[in-house]
Order: sequence, then structure tokens, then C-alpha cells
Amino acid sequence: MVTETIAQNDACKGDSAVMDRLSVSTIRLLSADMVDKANSGHLGAPFGCAPLANALWGRIMKFSPRKRWMNRDRFVLSAGHASALQYSMLHLTGHGLGGPYDVSMDELKLFRQAGSSTPGHPEFRLTCGVEVTTGPLGQGFANAVGIAIAEAHLAARFNKDGFPIFDYNTYCLCGDGCMMEGVASEAASLAGHLKLHKLIVFYDDNKITIDGTTDLAFSEDVGARFAAYGWNVLRIDNGDIASSHVFEKAVADAKSQNEKPSLIIMKTTIGNGAGPGVEGTSKAHGGKFSNLEAIRNKWFNPTNLRKDGDAVDQKVADMVQAELDLISEKEVLPKFHVPSKVLQKFREIGAKGDRMADKWEEMLQQYYRAFRGSEPELVDDLEQRMSGKYLIDKWETKVSEYLSKEQKAIYSNLKTLWNNIEAPDEDSDASQDSKRRKISPNQKPKYKAGRVYVAEVLKNIVAANPSVIGGSADVASSCGGHWPELQGHFLPPSFGEKLAGAG
Repeated sequence: MVTETIAQNDACKGDSAVMDRLSVSTIRLLSADMVDKANSGHLGAPFGCAPLANALWGRIMKFSPRKRWMNRDRFVLSAGHASALQYSMLHLTGHGLGGPYDVSMDELKLFRQAGSSTPGHPEFRLTCGVEVTTGPLGQGFANAVGIAIAEAHLAARFNKDGFPIFDYNTYCLCGDGCMMEGVASEAASLAGHLKLHKLIVFYDDNKITIDGTTDLAFSEDVGARFAAYGWNVLRIDNGDIASSHVFEKAVADAKSQNEKPSLIIMKTTIGNGAGPGVEGTSKAHGGKFSNLEAIRNKWFNPTNLRKDGDAVDQKVADMVQAELDLISEKEVLPKFHVPSKVLQKFREIGAKGDRMADKWEEMLQQYYRAFRGSEPELVDDLEQRMSGKYLIDKWETKVSEYLSKEQKAIYSNLKTLWNNIEAPDEDSDASQDSKRRKISPNQKPKYKAGRVYVAEVLKNIVAANPSVIGGSADVASSCGGHWPELQGHFLPPSFGEKLAGAG
């Protein structure tokens, strides 16, 4: 069993408040430099949610930048326009370094450029560490629910005592726009019904849209709505604070129960730190900040930190000065610069995640050996999935056999249709076909409704492929989206008294 935690790391043990403050400033400026160089992008959310990102990748999530770890925690950026924030974190943690989809400094400098691994919105399979493609608001939220469903299914099918093969958490960051979308509402309702307690959604509640304040179009009580869906609703009254402990506490509260997904409503300031006239307004939503160099001088200049800052900033100033001495700069750290202590912090966390992935792989191999004799089909199913194979060899054979049988049943009693009124003469070339298709007045073609054919094709696929999951809101028995005799019921264990096979 994996026991190492990535919550603690040497770089943070000395003074976590100082390290958090410098890390948050680095994340914001790195995001700002990307948008500034591209002359395109969004900085409001990266500035506002940088403290959350620092806590997630620095203290909360388990992930492996270089290993294919199926039990890693998942992160979905439903507010995909804030992609600069995610790319900053993937770079800091060293995702895919040296590979074709890495998030190197060179790639950050190619933000939103064709052919780069840092497109304007996160794209699955273009960037190492991006779980799903997001952009259309609400879509990422629904994807996060799907990922949580996958974890619940995998855990129920494969986990054994002493072998928690699948027990990852799914984290999602969404904004007001996501909450306005119907797809998010439907997915949230399903998540609450299924009691997906390993799903934790952070809602960036900054009260600002691109057009102005959210109350122009959106005034509902989001927390009350999600509580009605069956969610565990938590709140962070000050999401602007740099301290990781605030977010750690909220996540710990979310994990303290196993009955509900959690929505953590964070009160944040859009564009926090961008200065008067920008932060907290719709001007912060998109585009680069014209006062970027003033912001850099505020956070990356030791003189200004000491002059205007608090006790924590005094220590941050010492670290910035040490960094300036290291790189032979005089006053302010340059563009696209990551202080060595910040990089060390996140790279060490990534390295610990790689080691956790190795330990998990060892547990997986032990699992195979322990259960291959007693449950060979289960082990074979897991091995196939782990190799990326989700359908059995020649899965289409049963489907083809079914379709051929149904085709013959239809064609044997199906009259030939002709464009002209008269049927062909008996001596014509078409006579044999006409005779074969000819039916008596009392005969009727044998056929079924189209949805029945579709359902039976799906049933043939599901019968041979346990990795296929189907379902329906309330018409599965009519449309054929679910076969309890083959799959049981994908429902919380509490439904076991009502439906055999639930859980």
C-alpha cells in the first residue's frame, strides 16, 4: 500500500508562509508573462486562483509528472480560459520534461501559438498533465463527474482488502460561467445522486464576468442549489490568502465524509494583485495587464517588498535578493524567471509523486499474483485495461453474427420495391430476384423498432466487454442503455436493499 505523502516537502518545512507567498507571486507572474508575450489570453482567474493552485500542486494532490500512474489524482480546469494557470503548474512540477508534450519554459513562451503544447485552452493529448479538453463552460465540470464515476466503478470492481488499487480524488476548478451552464447542472445532479464523495469542485466565486458583475444575469444561491442536489457545500471566505493551509483544511473537511461530492465555494478577487482599477473588475478577465512591470517590481523587487510589505514580505525579500545575487541581476527578477527555491519545491513534490507511482506499480503486480489463480477473469480484465485495451479481440464477431441473422429474417419476407408500377416480366433478368422476394398478401415483413436493434447491438458488445458502461436517466428499459443481468446497477451501496447488484 502506498504510504508516502506529498503534502510535506523539505522546501516548505522552514517557513511555509514565506514559501507560499513567493510561490503564489511566481505563479501569477509566470502566467502574466505568457499572456503578455502572446498578447492574448486571460489573467483574471490565474491571478485570483494562484493560491489554490499553489496548494493543490504543492500540498494536496498526488500526481506523477513522469510516470503513467492510473491512481493519480485528477485535475480538471473547467474554466479552460485560465489555461495559463494550469500550464504554469505543469511546468513548475516538471510534467513530461524532455518528451514531445512537455511543458518546458520554451513551450510557455509559445503560449497560444500553433504547434505548441500550450494552446489557448487545455487540449487532451497535446499537453502532458492535461486530463481532458476544456473550453466550453460547464464541459469540464461534466467531465470531472465522469472521471469520478470511473474511479467509483474501478474501485468497486477491482479493489480488495489490502489492495486499494483505485482510490484517487478528482479535483475541478470552475467559475461563474460553468455554474450558469445546463450541462453542469445535470452532471451535478447525477453526482449527488451517485454520492461521488471523491469529487471535489472548487467554485471561483469572484462575482465578475466579462460583461460586468454576475448579477446582471445570475443571482441564484449556488450553494443552496448544490445542497439540494445532495452535495457537501463548504466555503472559503477569503480565497485570496496565499496560505496553503486554508485550502488544505477545506479539502480535509471535504474528505471527512464519504456520502457526498463536495463544492468548495471560494470568495476570490478576480485579477487579485493587479492593482486598483483592474483587480475586482471585468477589466481583469481577459487580455494582458498594461501595468505588468509595476506588478513585477512589487513582488520581485526586494527593495519594494521591504518598503511596502509585512513581516512575511521581509523574508520573501531576502529570498528574492538571494536569487538576484545568484543570477547576477541587480533590482528585479526578469520575465519568465522562476526562483530556484520555488522550482526546487515543486520539482521535489513531482519526484515524490514519481516514487509513489513506482510503489503503486509494485502493489499492482502483487495484486496480479495474489488473485490470478482465484479470479483469473478479473485479473485479465484489469491487465487488459492497464495496457489500454478496452475491447476483447474480435469483439465485432458477435455483433456481425447478430446483424446477419436479423438481416436474413428481414430480407426473407421483404418485397422488392420497383420504381415503375409494373413488376418485371417473368422472363426478365430480374425474375429470379422477384420470385425470391415475392410474398403472399397475408405475409408481413419481420422487423423490430430501430431502437431495439441498437439496444441489441449494444448488449452484444457489453456482454463481452466488462469495461463498457452504459446507462440512462429513466428510459434504459425502453432504449436499451443498461442490462442489470450483465452489469448490475451502478448505484451507491445504500441502494442494495432496493436493487440487487447495486454498489
